[in-house]
Amino acid sequence: MAQEKVKKSSRFVRFWKDLGSELKRVTWPKFGAVMKKLGVVLIVVSMFLVFITLIDLGLGQLYQLLMAGMPGRDTGAAIGAMLQSGAGPGIISRIL
Repeated sequence: MAQEKVKKSSRFVRFWKDLGSELKRVTWPKFGAVMKKLGVVLIVVSMFLVFITLIDLGLGQLYQLLMAGMPGRDTGAAIGAMLQSGAGPGIISRIL
């Protein structure tokens, strides 16, 4: 049992030593290169954010136009009235 414990601990120590020696061999990028790539990532993410936001706003406006053209379909008032009367979510989902 003691020999097995020593074997496990020596493997653990060897793993960390090997890891340290491998990390010393890695060619790490320069700070400037990392900052340039970070800038590119932030710009691309920002562009996607604007694009998806515009699509969301456009689809929301389209939905509002479609719902405005349907007579007698004031779902906001109907849901508000049901919630005030104590109706549960099952009834609300039947209206929608």
